[in-house]
Amino acid sequence: LLGRTVETLVPESMRAAHRHHRTDYLDQPSVRTMGVGPILAGRRKDGTDFPAYITLTPIMSGGDLLIVAVIREAE
Repeated sequence: LLGRTVETLVPESMRAAHRHHRTDYLDQPSVRTMGVGPILAGRRKDGTDFPAYITLTPIMSGGDLLIVAVIREAE
């Protein structure tokens, strides 16, 4: 994924909306817990989509904002 945006992991049909959601999230980052809220969608390396739970955790490192994401296939 080096040199690519996180949208690589998002189904193509959702990428434009995801860019907007990502911008909004970065304006007000907060912890988003896995399993709370809707089941989202991810995209595998082979191009297939899958239902996913996603946790987001903002952290500060050396004065930079980093977002840790954990993605797990929903059952």
